[in-house]
This record gives sequence, structure tokens and C-alpha cells, in this order.
Amino acid sequence: MRKLVSSLAAVGFAICVAAEPASAESFNGRIRLVQTTGTEGTLRFFITTPSPLSLFATGVAKEMLLQAVAVKAFVSIGYTPIACPGGITPPCGLVTFVTLDTVNF
Repeated sequence: MRKLVSSLAAVGFAICVAAEPASAESFNGRIRLVQTTGTEGTLRFFITTPSPLSLFATGVAKEMLLQAVAVKAFVSIGYTPIACPGGITPPCGLVTFVTLDTVNF
């Protein structure tokens, strides 16, 4: 009975670990460059400091980031790391959420 319980616990733990979502990353600061991509509706936002980072955004996140670039607003961005498309130096990420500092709007 003890072996059965410990086996079930091990299987349950393995399932929980496998079901865990990919770890998210974040960035806080200002965006320096915006570039259109080959994918319709997607923009690449390039960040130079503290280290180079390319973030890809669509939809509402894309619009918010465009406004942030226009007024040089401070942003907090959550993203999921992804493989970079050809020719782009890693790291890259897909934007999952955006928070803007609207004090200076």
C-alpha cells in the first residue's frame, strides 16, 4: 500500500510539473526602437538597456507600446521567452501584458 501511495504521489508531482506554464520574464524601462515584422499586425519593440531584447506584440499591447514610445513613457512589460526569428539576436519574447506610467502623458 505504501508503494502505491508513493507511486501515485510521484506521478501526481510529475503531472503538476509538466503542466506548469512556461516561465515569464519582465522588463521595466523605456523602449528605444520599433520595427515592423513580416507577420501582419505584429511589431518588434527593441530594448537596448540593460541588455538587448526584442519583444513582439500584437493587438492592444502593440497599441499601448506604440503610445509609450511616442511619449517616451516608462513601461512594465511581461513576456514569454520565444525563439528569435531568423537574423534577430536573442533573447526574444512575446508580450503578454503591458503597464504604462501615465504620469507624464
